[in-house]
Parts: sequence; C-alpha cells; structure tokens
Amino acid sequence: MRIGNIYTMQGINRPASNVSRSKTEKTFGTKDAFTPSALATDFNVARRAVAASPDVRADRVNDIMERINSGEYNVSAADVARKIIDQIG
Repeated sequence: MRIGNIYTMQGINRPASNVSRSKTEKTFGTKDAFTPSALATDFNVARRAVAASPDVRADRVNDIMERINSGEYNVSAADVARKIIDQIG
C-alpha cells in the first residue's frame, strides 16, 4: 500500500514555509508583582486581629469557677429551659 500526500488526503494545510518569525524579547531580571486590593488588606488585618485574640475569656471563666467551687453559683432550671427554648427558636 502506498500512502500519498497526507496533507491533501486529510484536508490539512501544509506548514507555512515563508512565514517570517520574529524573535521574542527575553526579559531577565524582571519579577512578577502582586498588590492586594484595599478590601483584601482590610480583611487580612481583621483576620489577624481575630487570630490574636483568645478563644476563651479567662477572667469570666475563672470568676464562674470560683463561684461554683464556693457554692455561690446557682442557676435555676427555669433559666436553663428558657435559654434552650430561645436558642431552638
């Protein structure tokens, strides 16, 4: 079996031989730059502030712990039930 001209058989254009090709400029020493938006900067400041703050208010926890240990901290069942109902909805 003889294979003929593959360009005409498959409807493919021949590679262009007379196209002038220009050289690309090489840019050595340049660096990409990124500048965040004002909104992104503000968000980052807020995120850092939240990350730096403690998760637990130690002064409040210590006060309640002392009151529980001394027997002064009493919560009525009605108050607990009311809070549960308020959170449910």
